[in-house]
Amino acid sequence: MLVYLSGQWFAFSPLGEFVKAYLLGRYNVQFKRASSTIVVQVLIDFVSLAMLGSFTLIWYPALAYLVLPFSFLLFLGVALLHNERFWKALDRFQQRFSLPRKLGFSWDSALRDLRVLTSPRSLLVGLALGLPTALLGSASLLLVAIGYSAQVNIEQSAFVYSLSQLLGAMSFLPHGLGAVEGSSMALFIHIGLDDAALAAAVIALFRLASLVWGVGIGGMTLLALPFVHAPTARPVFEAEV
Repeated sequence: MLVYLSGQWFAFSPLGEFVKAYLLGRYNVQFKRASSTIVVQVLIDFVSLAMLGSFTLIWYPALAYLVLPFSFLLFLGVALLHNERFWKALDRFQQRFSLPRKLGFSWDSALRDLRVLTSPRSLLVGLALGLPTALLGSASLLLVAIGYSAQVNIEQSAFVYSLSQLLGAMSFLPHGLGAVEGSSMALFIHIGLDDAALAAAVIALFRLASLVWGVGIGGMTLLALPFVHAPTARPVFEAEV
């Protein structure tokens, strides 16, 4: 929990997620294995948002041409993690370059770790956490909208939240800065909230209450981390073939 919260301080860094993998080193967790965990965590976040966004198309089918292809490719990517031919092709590609070998990166090791973390049982556990988290994000946006007396319901907030977060992720900007705000404005207008100033106020307060607040908590946790006892721990998981 401390490492996860501390990682929020680096939310604006392009590689902020992998700072968590570095911080886990104080608990004797290998960086390459922790990195696999971080990759799957981000993947499950995307899958949860894609599932929620696809579900909201029941009420707003006009954007299905954007959401469904992305969701399909995402689910296909999860399936490829269990495809041996895909990993063998990556291994042949790796052999042409020396940098991954110099860094000690092994596709075989990555395959074993990702197979454990993306097994059906592990994915179900992850989604059991990821989907409620996505719904909580939608509820937070709804509460902010209600606070501004904006005419927004839970279906609309889930639609705006899930799609704006996905578009922010596709922008490859740290936490989708700019992309989330711009797409949220467009999505609010799409659902019928024509007051641009009101939509902007809702988005600004929501981002302040989520992203900026999270960064502040991360900074305080990061300062406290050196004073917390770091026990000698086993690796978080053991990969099995």
